[in-house]
Amino acid sequence: MASGKVAGRISPDADSNSERFPVSLEAADPAKGEAPADNTPERTDRDLNALAARPEPPDPAGPYEPKPAPGKVESGLAFLLFPEVCLICGIAGILALREPGAGLFALLCVLFLDRPRSANLPRAVCLVLAFGLSCGYAALRDNSPPPVPGWLQKNSAPVQDANGEMRPPPPVRIRARVAEAVPLPDNGLRLILTDVLPAPDEAEDPSRTSETYRGRLLWNWDKPKFTPLPSEIVEASLRILPQHDPLNPDVQDMDRRRHDQGIWFRARGSGKTAVEWKDHEAQDAPLSAWPARMREKARALFYAALPRSEEGNITGAAGMLPALIFGDRSHFDRARADLFAKATLSHSLALSGLHLGFALLAGSMFARALTFFRPQLQNRLPRRKLALLLSLPFALLYLWIGQAPLPLLRAAYMLFFSVLIVFLNRPRAILDGLCAALCLILLGNPLALFDISLQLSALCIAVIALCLPSINALSMRLFPHSGQSLEDGRPRNGQSLHRSRALAETLPRAARLKRAAFTILALSLCIQAILFPLTLRVFGFSGLLFPLNLLWLPVLEFFVLPLAFCGLFSVCLGFTVLGVKALHLASLPCAALVGLLEKLDGAGVLAAPLLPRPHWLCMAAFWLLCLTLPGLCKAVYGIYAGDARLLASHGKALRGKSLQSASTFAVNRLYAAWRALRERLTFSGNLARTAFPPFAALLLIFAPVTAELYDTGRTSLSLTVLDVGHGQAVLVTWKGLDGECGGGRVLVDGGGAFGAFDAGRFIVAPALTYMAKPNLKAAINSHPDADHLGGLPYILERFSVDGYFSNGERAQPFLAQREDAALAAASLKRQKLRAGDVLELAHRLRLEVLWPPEGKNAASSSAGEEKGNNLSLVLRLVWEDSSLALICGDAETSALQDMLRRAVDVRAKVLVLPHHGSRNGMAPGFYEAVNPSVALASCAFANPWGFPSRAVREALRDLAVPLYSTAQDGQIRLTWDAPGAKPEIFTARTNPEDSGNACASPQGRRTNSLFMRNCP
Repeated sequence: MASGKVAGRISPDADSNSERFPVSLEAADPAKGEAPADNTPERTDRDLNALAARPEPPDPAGPYEPKPAPGKVESGLAFLLFPEVCLICGIAGILALREPGAGLFALLCVLFLDRPRSANLPRAVCLVLAFGLSCGYAALRDNSPPPVPGWLQKNSAPVQDANGEMRPPPPVRIRARVAEAVPLPDNGLRLILTDVLPAPDEAEDPSRTSETYRGRLLWNWDKPKFTPLPSEIVEASLRILPQHDPLNPDVQDMDRRRHDQGIWFRARGSGKTAVEWKDHEAQDAPLSAWPARMREKARALFYAALPRSEEGNITGAAGMLPALIFGDRSHFDRARADLFAKATLSHSLALSGLHLGFALLAGSMFARALTFFRPQLQNRLPRRKLALLLSLPFALLYLWIGQAPLPLLRAAYMLFFSVLIVFLNRPRAILDGLCAALCLILLGNPLALFDISLQLSALCIAVIALCLPSINALSMRLFPHSGQSLEDGRPRNGQSLHRSRALAETLPRAARLKRAAFTILALSLCIQAILFPLTLRVFGFSGLLFPLNLLWLPVLEFFVLPLAFCGLFSVCLGFTVLGVKALHLASLPCAALVGLLEKLDGAGVLAAPLLPRPHWLCMAAFWLLCLTLPGLCKAVYGIYAGDARLLASHGKALRGKSLQSASTFAVNRLYAAWRALRERLTFSGNLARTAFPPFAALLLIFAPVTAELYDTGRTSLSLTVLDVGHGQAVLVTWKGLDGECGGGRVLVDGGGAFGAFDAGRFIVAPALTYMAKPNLKAAINSHPDADHLGGLPYILERFSVDGYFSNGERAQPFLAQREDAALAAASLKRQKLRAGDVLELAHRLRLEVLWPPEGKNAASSSAGEEKGNNLSLVLRLVWEDSSLALICGDAETSALQDMLRRAVDVRAKVLVLPHHGSRNGMAPGFYEAVNPSVALASCAFANPWGFPSRAVREALRDLAVPLYSTAQDGQIRLTWDAPGAKPEIFTARTNPEDSGNACASPQGRRTNSLFMRNCP
C-alpha cells in the first residue's frame, strides 16, 4: 500500500474489527461529484469543540449527579489562551499611559476574572509584567515634538503690527514631500507633508541649504485643484501655525490625536489664491512613487466610468462607490454621511473586514472554478485551503487600493493568520486571529490603540467571536433539521460537528435563508448592544435602525462590491463599456438605499435622540457585566435544572412500587438527596463567587451616577466659557438652589458654524451631554452673528429646551433658515429681550438684561452703529444680592459708553469681555465701572484680529485684573459654593492661581418666573 495521506469519507459499514477501528476510510469518487474529505480538524471558534465534547445530559430516571465539581470555579477568561490574556494586560498597560485609572482597573479585572489560574504566582507575575512592559514600550514610542528649525520657529510665531496687535504670521513658501493625501467629504482634501523646508527663493542665503523639519505638517485643502500623490515633492505658499485646536475636558482632544500621528504644525491656505503648486506631472517619479501613481491612474479611470448627472458631476449615489473601493468620500457629501450614521450603517462605508470579504468570495469562486476543471486538485489541496490561498492576492490588492487603514490592516492580518493556521492543520478561532492581528499592529505602533476606528473594528470582531456560537446554536434550535435534537440544538446520537454541518447544508434554501437572516440580525443586535457605551461616548447618540443591516449588508457583500470591483478591473483592462455597465448596476442599490434613508429621515424615523455620554468607569463596568453575566446565568440554570432532574427521578422511581420496596427505596433516595444537598451547598459557594463579578459590575455602572447625584445635592453655581475657537458659548449651571437635588443650565450663545465645522455639534453638545441629560432651561442668543448663533440650531434641534430668547434681530438668510427650522422642529417660539427684563433661573438666581433698551433696533436707526454688535444682549448673573458675572456679547464702544451715560449698574465680579476682547469693545471707564476680579475672553488661537487686543490687556493689567482667554487656557470654568465665596477657577490647558476675593455687589431685582418683562 502506498504511504501518505488518503483522502476519503467515512463508511458506515462495520466489520469484525469495529471495536478497534470504529470507522473505515473509503476513497472518494470524483466522478460522482464527491469531494475528498478534509481530515483537518477545523472550527470557527474554540467553543465548537468544547460543545461537541460535552457529555449528554443524564437520564431523568437516573440518580442526580451535579455536573460542576465541588470546589472548582471556572475562570471568566477560560476561553482565552495564556498569551491572549497577556495581550489584554498589555492593552491595559498602553491604556494606562493616557488613562491611568482605566488601565489599572482593566488590569485588576483581568487578574480577578483569570482566577483561579492567576492564583499561580508565576502566572500573575507574567500578567503584571506584560502590563508594565507594554506601558513602558508605549511611553518610549509616544511621539515627542521633533526639533523645530530656526526658520520654522520664526515663520510660525505671531507678529506684531503697527498698532501693537499680535497677528498670525505671514504665508511662507515651502517645499515638502506628500506623505498622505486623504479625500474628505464635500470635495475636501487632507494633506500630510513631511521633509518641510523653505523654498530656495525664500531662503535667506540661496547658497546654503536650510535645516529640514522632520515632523509632519497638516493641511486641510478645500476644493483642491487636483490630488497630489504620496512621495511627491510639492511647493506651496502656506501660513504655518502650531497645532492648536479647541480644548474642552471630556470632549475629544484633537491636539492629542494629531500628536499621536506625529503632527505638531498645521497650515492654512486657499485653494484659489495662496497655493502655488509646481507641475507635479513633470517631476521625476521615484521607484517608491510608482504604486501610488498606478493607484491614481486606476482611480482616474474608475471615476471616468462612474454615472454622472447632466451637469457632468458624479451623482450622489455613485459617490458611494469610490468610498467603498478607495475610501474616497470627496464625492459623498456630509448630509448623506449623516444619514448613514443615523441608520447605523456608517461601518459599511469604512474600509474594513466587511469589505475584505470580497477577497474571500473571489478566492472561493476561483477555487470552485479550478476544482471544476481539475477535480484531482482536491486530492492534494482541499477546496477550503485552496480558496483561502487564492484570496490572499485579492486581499493584498485591496490593501494597496485602500491604502491600508487600520481596520483593513487588522482584517488582512486576520486573514493571513487564518491561512497559516489552516495550512498548519491547527483548529481555527476568530479570537486567535484577532489577538494575533492586534499584537502585530500594537507592536508596530502602540498608539494605534487610541484610534477610534481600530477600537470599533476590534470590538465588533470580539463580539462576533463571543456571540456567534450561541447564535448558531439558537438558530439550529429555531430551524432544526432531521438529524438534530430539538431540545438542545446539539448533534445527537454521537454525531460529529462536521456531520451536523453537512446535515445543515441539506436544509431547504428557505430554511438556510432564515438561518442567515436570523444570524445577521442577532449579530447586529449584539454588536449594537456591546458597542453602545463606546458609540455614546464618541458620537453622543446611537441609532436604532440596526435591522437595516439585514437588508443592506448582503446586497453590499454579494452585489455592490463584486460589481464595483468588476467595473474597476474592466476599465483598467480596457473594457470600458463593460466597466461602465457594471458600475451603473452597482450604483442602483446605492441610489435605492440613499432614497430610502432620505424618506425615513424626512418622516423622522432616523432621528436618534442625544443621550448622556458615559464615564469610562461605566463603560468598563458594562463590558465586565456582559462578560460575566452569561456564566452566572449558566450556573443558576445548572442548579435549577439539577433540582428538576432530581424531583423527576424520585417521582418516576416511586411510581408503581409496593409499600415495603418503596420505603427501602425512599431511604436510599434520602441518602442520595443528602449527598446532593451537600454538593449543592459547595456549588452554592462557587455560585456566590461566580455571582460576585456581575453584581460588582452592576454597582460600578451606577457609581459615577451616584457620585453625580451626591454632588448635585450640594449648593453650587458655575459659569463655563467653552473653547469653541472663534466664537462664544457661555454655560451657566446651578445645583441645589431650589432646596432639591436637581439643578438647571442656561446656554448663552452656541459658538460658530463655518463651513463643515459646527461648534454646536462637535463641541457644545458633547460638553453638555457628558454624564448629563441633553436639556436646558433656556437658550439665549445675544445677537445673530455667525460666531454666536451658528452652533445654536443644532442645540435647539437635539436638546430639550424650555425657552429660547434673543435680541429680536434677524440673522443672515442662511442662518435665519437654520434657526427657523430648528425652532419649528423643537416647537419653540423666539422671545425678545430688552433692558429691564429678568430671567428667573432658580430660587435666588437670575439673569438681568441690561442692554439694549426698549426702542433700540436696527430699523429705527439711521446710522450703522445701532446695527449688529451694538444691539447685542448684555446679561448680568445675580445670586441673591451678589452680582457674579457680566456677559457682554459683542457690544462695542458706543453701546458701552451709552450704558455708562444711562448710569446702568454694571458691577460684577467676573467680566466676560465684550467682543472677544477687541479694541472696539473697550470704553474708557467701563472696566472701572464693572470693577471685576477676573476677566474672561472667548477667542481663537492665533486669530487674525489679534483678540484679546493689546489695549485691553494693558487696561486690565493697570487694574490688576487677571485675564484668561480660551485661546491660551482652553475651557474656563468658575465655581461658587455661596454668593459671597471666592470662585474656584479651572482651565483645560493651564493651572490657574486663585483669583482673589470678589467684591460685593448691590441689590438686584427678583422675579417669580423664568421670564418677566420690565420687572421693577
